[in-house]
Amino acid sequence: MGQDALAHALGFSTRSLISWEKDVVEPPLSVVRQLCRDHEIDAGWLLFGTDTVPTRYHGPVEWKRYDRLMAMIEALCVDVGLRLKPDRCQALARSLYDEGDDDDADTRRRLRVMMLALSQGE
Repeated sequence: MGQDALAHALGFSTRSLISWEKDVVEPPLSVVRQLCRDHEIDAGWLLFGTDTVPTRYHGPVEWKRYDRLMAMIEALCVDVGLRLKPDRCQALARSLYDEGDDDDADTRRRLRVMMLALSQGE
């Protein structure tokens, strides 16, 4: 992706992107988060990395745990009548996984409240 396309995707001008690259101005934290989330890279590498190959923030995946989180999310979507695209369910499961949340009663309760709020906003 070129500078123009990346700047456009982030909602900023190419001039802003270049100023971040040259360390003239720090990028907004929201941009750092978006880049890390969208490209699955480590924030430390993005801010301080010297090599050209990004460090992924995902380590080895415990697939049974991830699958339990996905199943919980899908069941809660049905329960509250919320239709999420598969990539959104996967992003949510990945976020819960990375934060250390598991398929327990507290996680289900918090997620259900959030999903109910989202379903009412549709």
